Amino acid sequence: MATTASSTTATATEVDSTPLRDIHLDDSLDRDSDFDVFEAFEVASGSRGDRIDPYPEFHRRRREVPIYHVPPGERQGYLSRDQEREQFIVYRYEEVNRVCQDSETFDSSHHAEGIGLLFGHSVLEMNGDEHHLHRRLIQHAFKRKDLAGWKAKLIPEAVNAVLDGFVDRGSANLTEEFTLRYPVRVIEGMMGLPPEHVDWYHRRAIEVISIMGSVERALRAAELLKEYFEQVIEIRRSHPGKGDLISMLIEADANGRKLRNDEIIPFLMLLAPAGAETTYRATGTLLYALLANREQFDAVVKDRSLIPKAIEESLRWDPPLTALGRRTSRDVEFDGVKIPTGAGISACLASANRDPSVFSPAETVDEFDLFRPRHPHLTFAGGAHVCLGQLLAKSEMEIALNLVIDRLPNLRFDPAQREQCFMTGEVWRSPSQLQVIWDA
Repeated sequence: MATTASSTTATATEVDSTPLRDIHLDDSLDRDSDFDVFEAFEVASGSRGDRIDPYPEFHRRRREVPIYHVPPGERQGYLSRDQEREQFIVYRYEEVNRVCQDSETFDSSHHAEGIGLLFGHSVLEMNGDEHHLHRRLIQHAFKRKDLAGWKAKLIPEAVNAVLDGFVDRGSANLTEEFTLRYPVRVIEGMMGLPPEHVDWYHRRAIEVISIMGSVERALRAAELLKEYFEQVIEIRRSHPGKGDLISMLIEADANGRKLRNDEIIPFLMLLAPAGAETTYRATGTLLYALLANREQFDAVVKDRSLIPKAIEESLRWDPPLTALGRRTSRDVEFDGVKIPTGAGISACLASANRDPSVFSPAETVDEFDLFRPRHPHLTFAGGAHVCLGQLLAKSEMEIALNLVIDRLPNLRFDPAQREQCFMTGEVWRSPSQLQVIWDA
């Protein structure tokens, strides 16, 4: 698919956002001129400009201790919060897939103690009947019919609006100027928010998910977002939009059951990591992988039907999030290792995606190869908690790559800055930079 370029800076939705334009945007957090929210985001997510490659250790653990009982002294990140609870990490595809698929044994309720403090009670931490009901209601906003409409207009307009800012220059750092910015424009368009709100929303979204850098700032940003969405929802209840995500959520109905404000807001809050984190990193990795493997990039340029294969392979090769957390609701055993009820389980998605017993050829499992025989990767987890937005994310990546090829001809790494471009991160993975040039 080759999407024609557009030079318009259009709102990525047909929804009338006029009723929302009078909402007051609290800019108190923006008055700290010494605080760089985007730099804090990278620091908080573990990307400090260093070359970080966790895969050799993942490979060693997968061979030697595939079900690893983590001693208290080695617990980092969210594992360090609870020193009394037993913690395990699983590295092989078989066990990671089992954790993803069996949501009754490996439940998500522990998210209430972390991300729930910021977002509220969301579908992310729900289990059983409650999770099933809320997922059914939320899925109304992700129907294939609506996704087709977003692919036709909303996403291309959002991508083009960002590309317009530097397309004539002939050089850019695509991580800062493109991949970080276009997904939030997509989310803003889906919600039917005024375009003049997008920068404010983007900064608040990044501050929320940068909680490891500043807890106080993240909590305040979460409060501001909740207050903002409360106003948006109330306006949309009296002035419904047509086709925007928030109006869809308000109208969603499952046997007479509709969503309350305090149920809609946590889901809208969850879209912050989807827009400002996951798709940003996944798109950057896709571009890096192709630019670093020139023959494959050239093949994609000539045959756009290869793009879906390139997307799936990049998601397998280096997923944006290396692991997900669960907690056992009953005693369980993995390969002779007994894990008690209430233990924490970290399922290493990145290790599972490079398990040579599953992906072939085994000897090239660490390489990006879009021509590799297909096998389902676990980047979007699986089972009841499989990522709701995966089709949207893949659509964004497909359209972004097509438009980058169309509008940045002969795209390539800047030779003078090539050494600054590499994959990095322990928990969150993405390129350090994408310093590129093209024939402007």
